[in-house]
Amino acid sequence: MNKMSAVNTQTIVVGVDVHKYSHTAVALDCFGSQIGLHEFTNDFLPEYVSWLDAFGNRNNPIVALEDVNGYGVHIVRKLADEGITMRYVPGILTERKRKQSIHREKSDPVDAMRVAKVILTNYEETLPAKESIANREERTTAITLDFFLNERRSLVAEKTILKNQLHAML
Repeated sequence: MNKMSAVNTQTIVVGVDVHKYSHTAVALDCFGSQIGLHEFTNDFLPEYVSWLDAFGNRNNPIVALEDVNGYGVHIVRKLADEGITMRYVPGILTERKRKQSIHREKSDPVDAMRVAKVILTNYEETLPAKESIANREERTTAITLDFFLNERRSLVAEKTILKNQLHAML
């Protein structure tokens, strides 16, 4: 698997706006100019990989995924199997990009572009996707742990709601 240390002039950054079932990817060159747009679902991940391959050498693209509670797990699994470099972009960084922009509207292509631009401008603040730096067994363990952590967060949130409702009744 390739391990890219930073963005260079040959790099293509593909920002992905991740949802539960459908996703939007925007490809940018190293100068931030849009060179591609692709919308796809989990059922068409091989076509997405083919779209990425159309940009050339597999060492060049960096796929940037906004960290959104495991919605991109299917994408991550496929890209890890293909050996494509991935980085997670914390949601707060894309939110900052939106607030700094004169165009503050939200749409899937615009959000995907913001995710990619974070890689171009704040590479050091993003995290390498554990799936692109671990072997298959470690990835399986990490995915299982992520699932349990998300379930725990959900249960804690539900518990808080129930406690608040009980306090309101008293």
